[in-house]
Formats: sequence, C-alpha cells, structure tokens
Amino acid sequence: MVQVYLPFGYPLVSGEFSQSLIYQGNIVRLYTLPKDPRTADQTFERKFFADVIRMRSTCGTFGKGAARAALGSKWGTVLYQLVRADDGGWWSESVQQWDEGNDVQRENWRQMAPFQATYNDPGKVYYCLARAMMQYVNNYTGLVWKGDIWDMSQDQEASEWWALVAKDELQKQLIGDEHASVEYVGNWTQYFDGAASGGKYHHATNDVANRCRVFYYGRNVQLYYFRSVNYYTADVYIDGLLVGSVDQHVGGTGTYYQLFENSYRGLHVIEVRCHGNGAVNVDGFEFF
Repeated sequence: MVQVYLPFGYPLVSGEFSQSLIYQGNIVRLYTLPKDPRTADQTFERKFFADVIRMRSTCGTFGKGAARAALGSKWGTVLYQLVRADDGGWWSESVQQWDEGNDVQRENWRQMAPFQATYNDPGKVYYCLARAMMQYVNNYTGLVWKGDIWDMSQDQEASEWWALVAKDELQKQLIGDEHASVEYVGNWTQYFDGAASGGKYHHATNDVANRCRVFYYGRNVQLYYFRSVNYYTADVYIDGLLVGSVDQHVGGTGTYYQLFENSYRGLHVIEVRCHGNGAVNVDGFEFF
C-alpha cells in the first residue's frame, strides 16, 4: 500500500493527524492529513497581517514614498505593528466608525475597496487601514499626504482619491498656514484679514531667527503669502539650499504665490526665513 503524506508539515511533528484510505483502481493509497498545530489566535494574526500588507500593492510611488519616509523600508510590517498596538488610537477609532456606520455605507466601501481577496471584510480593511495609514504619515513625519481624513459617508470621494494614489496622478495639495504640519520657529503671530487666503495668515517680526518649515512629498511647491507695504523679503530654502527670495512689499494688497521647482519628485522640506530687512508672512503652501 502506498503512503502519501499531504503537505502542511510532517504529521509526527504537527502532533495530530487523521488517515484516509483511497482506492484508485488496483492501488490503495493511505492519505495522511496532518492537523494545523497553530492556534486560532495564531492563524488570525497571519491572516490579519496578510490583509494589512495589501496596502502596499495599492499605493503608487507617492503613497509608498510617503509611507517609507514615515515608517521605514519595511513599512508594511511596521504598519501592521502600529495597528496591532492601536498606536494613537487611530485604528480603534476607525473600527468604531465602521461599526457605527449603516449597512448601505458599509456595502459602498466594500464595492470601492481596491482589493477584494481579503481574509476579513474588504470594506472594513480598506476603510480602517487607509485612515490609520494616513494618520501615521500626517502626524509622525510632517509629510502632507492628505489633510482631512474620510468618514463613512465619503466612499465615493475616497475611491476617486485612492485611484489617483494608485496611478500617481494626485492633484495639487493645498494647505493653509495653520496646518499642523507647518512648524514655526521664533516670533510668529496669526493675523486675520479678509483679503488673505482663508481670511488669515502667519506674520513674523523682523528677526532672522524667525522661520517656518514643512516636509512634503512631491516635486514642486508654491508658497502663498500676503503682500502689503508692511512686509519685506522672505528667503526660501528647499532641502537646506537657498532657492530664491520673495518680495512681499511691492504690488497690490492680497494673497499672491511664487513657484519653486525641484529636479525630482521625492521627499523635500521647504523653509521660509526672514531675510532681515522687515517683517514677513506665510499664507499657505501647495505641493504637486
């Protein structure tokens, strides 16, 4: 009689197994079926890990670069570790929102999910992981990936945006001077003016120690500023190199912008510094 050990580990090592006799013509085969030695918790972890790292296949260069900058080269594994630890409470918050959503919303997210072959609910995996991943990038690196995070009612918007991420066709991303990713050093004050973008901007006194910076992933950046006779020259540095200056004194009053270009798309940092000949301001940034 022919003995056949089916895959999944040697039966004596796995501990428990069953056997079946199969008659095939004049040949009798004894099939040994080893039992999976892993516990239910262990198999759940492996399945959950497999679902988490599916995010890697749905991100384009921009998304992968942002995640790599935030979490390192093995960002899929680190993302899994952060989710399992519920770092920042963002995973549990997303799960709670998913549970509180209605059946129509949940079904819409399932239909919009860029991956369907998941161990867990594809809509839940997509909604919760995308939100948590953006939170980690936005909050831990200063990178500007997406300013606002979806809620359960925004399935259509999320689908359109994620499709752009997958194809590296993101539109320009505009952030205001008050965005959390903008870091101010020195003496800065927020001024309110109806002629400014969003009705407000950040003002710095005439001191070369005054500066602000923001990390971003992209190629080009536009600096928005408020022009008036009260402001003077702001020097602009990208990746530590002086790339130009902005004269905020000449011309009419209101919000203007100036474009600064990079030679490649990637992770950059822009810094706006007071030149020293008068006060300066920042009204926002646009990355693309």
